[in-house]
Amino acid sequence: MWNMPRTGHSAIDLYVGGPGQQRYWAGTTPLGDSPTYESQLFAGLPSEVREYTLYLPTYNDVAGLELELSPGARVLPPSDFARDRPVVFYGSSITQGGCATRPGNGYVNTLGRLLNVEVVNEGYSGNGLGEPEVAALLAEVEAACYVLDFHCNVETAAELQEVYYPFYRTLREAHPDVPILMVSMLALPQELYRRDVLEKRIGQTRAIREAFMRGIREGDDRLTFYDGSWLLEAETEGAYVDGVHPTDLGFARMAERLAPVLRSLL
Repeated sequence: MWNMPRTGHSAIDLYVGGPGQQRYWAGTTPLGDSPTYESQLFAGLPSEVREYTLYLPTYNDVAGLELELSPGARVLPPSDFARDRPVVFYGSSITQGGCATRPGNGYVNTLGRLLNVEVVNEGYSGNGLGEPEVAALLAEVEAACYVLDFHCNVETAAELQEVYYPFYRTLREAHPDVPILMVSMLALPQELYRRDVLEKRIGQTRAIREAFMRGIREGDDRLTFYDGSWLLEAETEGAYVDGVHPTDLGFARMAERLAPVLRSLL
């Protein structure tokens, strides 16, 4: 990928620490063109009980994973999540984690650490089109909250309007009491000099707000709207890789601003 480093789309991240104390430790280093490789992530340290989190590659598939431990090491159960059900995100490549430099830096994974919740990432590069079949599949997941972050790959506001409300209703009918958070498009740097980019965001935000207001009028009190332009402003220096996908800085700001919203919903 021209706009994402190999450490982002192919490496594995290791974090150390329990809930609220997870810190990046090291990552694997997939060098060359071999489909297999080994990485030593720590050695020569005093023996103690540590809690680990592994983030698998954001894009490339893992066909097999083996962990080698020191002699006498034990594998114990991890700490519990704060909720017994996951937060489910649905969206595009931005949701998926493109183009963070490491898997752990995507905003969805960062939110998982900030809130100590399991996250289910249903972000799909070039997709997130709101198909009814996908809505039906997501409705099968027993979620603590749904985050709808799909919009930018739908070409027009009219097309988004056509699919957005039915997608939401599929989830709501299956889960009457589960919070649903609707997030609109980020403000992109190109808006500052391209009127068509600004108008697309405004139109799509309007389509999402209309679905939100319709749900409110129908009595849905577990529905929340968050304007994506509040997550990242177009003028934010260093927040974008290619004018569309956030950098690590951009993802960190997104997570920091969404965390209190999700915390209140949960």
